[in-house]
Amino acid sequence: MVQQRSFQKYVSKHHENDLYDAMASFISDNIDDLELWSNTIDVDNLDEENISFEEMEVKYVFVNGETTSNEIEFDVVVHGDVCFKEVTRHNDEEGSFTRWFRLNCKATIDGKLKDFRVLEVEPYDKKKNRFQRRLSAALVPIISKPLTEGKIFHTDREKEFDNKLIDTILETFDIERSLSKKGCPYDNAVAESTYKSFKVAFVYPNTFDTLNQLKLQLFDYVNWWNYLRLHGSLGYETPIGIRNLRLAERILDNEHGCGSVA
Repeated sequence: MVQQRSFQKYVSKHHENDLYDAMASFISDNIDDLELWSNTIDVDNLDEENISFEEMEVKYVFVNGETTSNEIEFDVVVHGDVCFKEVTRHNDEEGSFTRWFRLNCKATIDGKLKDFRVLEVEPYDKKKNRFQRRLSAALVPIISKPLTEGKIFHTDREKEFDNKLIDTILETFDIERSLSKKGCPYDNAVAESTYKSFKVAFVYPNTFDTLNQLKLQLFDYVNWWNYLRLHGSLGYETPIGIRNLRLAERILDNEHGCGSVA
C-alpha cells in the first residue's frame, strides 16, 4: 500500500466525502453569506437546488490547540467553485466564484483517523487568516499503521522530530522514543546511520526544482537502497535479499520442526 506523504493528502484521500458533505450542507444553508453577485442572475433569491460546491481541493491542514490525548482537533482549509444558476422559461443563466473555507474537525488517532467529524464551517480569507501550527508530515508514518503494534519510534535528533503532537501520541500509546544521547550516536546506531547516509548521499548533493522531481528521485533512491545496494556487513547482499533469505530459512525451520514432532 502506498503511504501518503503528507497529512494534507491523507485527509484528502480518506475523508474527502466527509468534507464535501459538510461543505454542501454549509453552502445550501448560508447562501446569503457567500458574497455572490451577477449581472444576469438574481443571487438574492437563489434556491438550494440551484447552488452547489464543485472542484473542492484540500489546501492546508493545521493543528488547532494543544493535543492532550490521541484525539486531535485540526482545521482543514479547502477551496472550490460555488456554482449557481437561474432557470427561466427562455434560457438558463449560470455563474460561479472560487471561494475558500475553513472546516474545524476532530478525530481519534488509532492507526488511522477514526470518528472523523466536522464541527464547524466558515468562509476563510487566506490573506487575513494565518495559522501558526501546520500539521506535521512526520505524523503520517504514525497513522499509517496500528499504534498498538508500535513499541519503539526510531529517529535521529533532527528538528523535524521535535514535535509536541508526536510526543503526545507516543506517550498515549506507551511507545518509547529511541534517541541517541548527544555526542553518542551508538545509542541509536541504525537510525543515526540511516539518516546520515540518506542526507549525505541524497539530500545534500541534489537540488530539486519541483515536488514531483523530488518524489521521483526519492522513490528511485529508496528502491536502490533496499533492492540493489550491496552491503558489506550483509556479505555483499542487498537488504531485501537478506530479508527474503532469512524468511525462507524460518519457513524451513518451522517445516522441520513440524516434521520432527510428527
